[in-house]
Amino acid sequence: MEGHPLSEEFTCHHQGEHSKTTFNEQQVIQLLRQILEILEFVHEQGIIHRDIKPSNLMRRNCDGKIVLIDFGAVKQNSIGLRVAIADDSNKVEEAQQRAKALAKQRDILAVVGHYTSTLTLAALDVYQKNKLVLISPGATTEELSGKKLLSGKPKDFFFRTVPSAEVFSTYLAQYLRQEAGQEKAVVFYNDNSSFSYSLWREFTKRFTQLEGKVVNISEYKLYKPNFNVKKVLEEVSQQGETTLVVLPDAQTNYALDNAINLIKANNGHNWIAGGWTLYNSKTLAIADLKLLEKLVLVIPWHPLSSPNPDFSKNTQRLWGEAVSPDTATAYDTTRVLIKALETQEKPTRIGIKQTLADPNFSADGATGKIEFDSNGNRDNPPVRLVHIVPCSNQQYGLAFVPINSSSCPI
Repeated sequence: MEGHPLSEEFTCHHQGEHSKTTFNEQQVIQLLRQILEILEFVHEQGIIHRDIKPSNLMRRNCDGKIVLIDFGAVKQNSIGLRVAIADDSNKVEEAQQRAKALAKQRDILAVVGHYTSTLTLAALDVYQKNKLVLISPGATTEELSGKKLLSGKPKDFFFRTVPSAEVFSTYLAQYLRQEAGQEKAVVFYNDNSSFSYSLWREFTKRFTQLEGKVVNISEYKLYKPNFNVKKVLEEVSQQGETTLVVLPDAQTNYALDNAINLIKANNGHNWIAGGWTLYNSKTLAIADLKLLEKLVLVIPWHPLSSPNPDFSKNTQRLWGEAVSPDTATAYDTTRVLIKALETQEKPTRIGIKQTLADPNFSADGATGKIEFDSNGNRDNPPVRLVHIVPCSNQQYGLAFVPINSSSCPI
């Protein structure tokens, strides 16, 4: 979000000197009214911000409105919920260390995380051994879909609010075959990433079942620093009309940067399909609709087609802009755990696991009604297909919208 802290409006800078800015009575009233409206809304959500000051109030450039930032210092009002935050630095070793540290603290009853499939797989055994529920908003790999892991180890303390790779791939394959009329596809992925590899495997299976052909090429590894975009497109061109399915794992800068370069070099010629790792500002920063009009992505949630419109409206009001699918699925995990805690008079780790595993359990989240199957996967998971349309009021003049929409979000 682009803007400036309100503190800058209270101080003038002139030739290295600082001086106070003077406001008239009407300006003060207007300023206080906006701030009080923000606080009223935040308090309605049961949240108390503990550090209200000018530097934590920002005026947006796009419309001049004031928004409250830095929610690191908040407490949940009237709810006895304590939250500990741990950072795994997106590294396997640190994810395992954090899991061990969290498991040792007996007052920690459940964990939200880890964001990536690779880190979730690496740390899951620690949570399982310590009978501590792990609920993930981002781990999609099919390795987590069965009753047990591929290693044979149990995983009954694992749940996820995000759809699996199979679900995402099915939607993408069906759209390309049945709506876009594509008969061939080549997939770019990271075979060292559980997330990316699982999507490749499931997409290949689904696309083939729909009588499509997945073409193999030599240069498919997006994460390589020497990924040769020119060579890739020359090889693809020999296949005729072929969709580029681009699945960066978002764990390496090379993967995402190579994906963006591939989109640019394609020059709008081939259809491009991808997952939610391309649903970001880097893609929009290409800022040329001609290069992006044949791009379609599969994601778990979009604010314009949300089954919970109040969540979209409230987050827009609170943050001053639409939140991401990552935020929506993370919110869902929190709602699930709060509901599980509320159902127990004296919550325990085992009690939370039993509550979530109950076939009658459900919670309402940003993405709709949340229920789990017997393997901890999301029942009837939400999936959205999106494309890019022109939108003059957005930073790059473009916006992601649901596939059946051609209008710019207001």
